[in-house]
Amino acid sequence: MDLGKKIKEARIAKGLSQAALAKLVGCHNDSIFHWEKGKVNNPLPIYIEKLEAVLGVPLKEERDEMEKDNPGS
Repeated sequence: MDLGKKIKEARIAKGLSQAALAKLVGCHNDSIFHWEKGKVNNPLPIYIEKLEAVLGVPLKEERDEMEKDNPGS
């Protein structure tokens, strides 16, 4: 599963809006939108860690896979 889809599914399962998740993670609402839509494929490691903690799902593997498929993006 790709990173954006996993973030979106976990966010919805937790009953969180994009704005609520952004507040918990400490980023802008637009960041969540772009990650979920796949417009930005490489959230900073600190955000990956915060997303994992808030959503309760591992995301590092998906991020690593996306970086391997899209180096430099």
